[in-house]
Amino acid sequence: LGRWAYRDAKSRKGGRERRLAKFWLEPVALAGTSGFTGQELRKIEKLVVANRDQFVEAWHEYFDR
Repeated sequence: LGRWAYRDAKSRKGGRERRLAKFWLEPVALAGTSGFTGQELRKIEKLVVANRDQFVEAWHEYFDR
């Protein structure tokens, strides 16, 4: 099944840093990341696991039209 992405824009001195984490939903697994610490990724992964069913349902509603 497709991926769910978490994007975050964080202000930095002299510009903006973009952070991104992508997770596969079945099974939940990190697909790619940029700019997040390991601790932040673990917190995001817990959120993805806790809300996976809602993400999968929304995925099917959108793509199975």
